[in-house]
Amino acid sequence: MRHLVAVTGMVKVGTRTASGEPFTPSALGPDGTVLGLTPGGVAAEAPATGGTPGNAGFSAQSGLGAAEGLRTWTENGEQRCRTAGGPTRTISPQGTDPQAPVWVDGGAIAGSDAMGQPWVAAGCAETGRTVTDGRPAAGTPVAFSYPYLFTVEPANDGKLRLVDVRTLTVAAEHPLPEGCGRTRWGSRGSSGTRPPPTRRSPGWPGACCVRFRVTAGSRRGRSARCRSPARASGPG
Repeated sequence: MRHLVAVTGMVKVGTRTASGEPFTPSALGPDGTVLGLTPGGVAAEAPATGGTPGNAGFSAQSGLGAAEGLRTWTENGEQRCRTAGGPTRTISPQGTDPQAPVWVDGGAIAGSDAMGQPWVAAGCAETGRTVTDGRPAAGTPVAFSYPYLFTVEPANDGKLRLVDVRTLTVAAEHPLPEGCGRTRWGSRGSSGTRPPPTRRSPGWPGACCVRFRVTAGSRRGRSARCRSPARASGPG
């Protein structure tokens, strides 16, 4: 952690909610809010000052995200979003993959739909847009550092792309490292691709890690993705 961020302080967040249920943290907002879930799928949150997590006022499958005055979560295959005191809206344009990561940065929210296509929404006010760049898909999202969504597309042209979410255009693209071929995977009756192994993950036979370094935007660092090709069912 200390190699990626400057640690300026530390607080303690309770392992149980105010009602006594076990609490598993899932997301950390830029304002220090910690969001997580109970075993029953009830969302709870703790403020930047730490303490016992309280009920966040909604239930979720996954996809938790927080920013100042904003909460987002995956529910029934859709991405929901709510601002403080505002109504709950659906922001995913055509559903969201509950197994895929959801990012919140710079007031924008990014995720993937059930077909693995990336989407981005500018906050809670409007439904998001699918990122296509005039192609069948811009690739699988692997990191988000506002304003850039990083996607990989090894199936056709083997590119790592930086998509500017403000304009939904490709700001830059780079060839994937040599050796990233066309590993097949299956998901919900469809097929797609994932980059092949670049290093083995100890203790997980068949697992691999593909690393991408975030070099632009408000977040800089590394994003490591590990999965077993035999078990992969979607991005994330």
